[in-house]
Amino acid sequence: MAGRREVNCQIGADEDNYDPAEIFDEEIRTARKEYKCCECNSVIQKGQKYQYVHGMWGGEWSTFKTCIPCATIRKQIFCSWTYGYLWSDLIQYMADSTPWDEVFDPNDVLPESMKLKTTKDGD
Repeated sequence: MAGRREVNCQIGADEDNYDPAEIFDEEIRTARKEYKCCECNSVIQKGQKYQYVHGMWGGEWSTFKTCIPCATIRKQIFCSWTYGYLWSDLIQYMADSTPWDEVFDPNDVLPESMKLKTTKDGD
């Protein structure tokens, strides 16, 4: 079935459920109406591409819609995650590991309105 894949990482539906999904389906869709990204709460505009995930965790079905920038950042940085916690998890990751700018530049995938401001020494 198109879009279905085996999940090797732990991907949780909520912060209390870190079990791997029992059933997991992921695809890129084009929005037919406005949605909110489950990670950054920005509006996914009609006509924009977004990641659609539908799965069963702990015997309960959940659906998540993620804007492409958040989905890309999540995939680049994490193997295991809980939907809705990308930004808090990223802050924790940055505090616990190698300086994040040596690993990944989020400005490579963020829309212009969300790009991080950087300053250089001497500015």
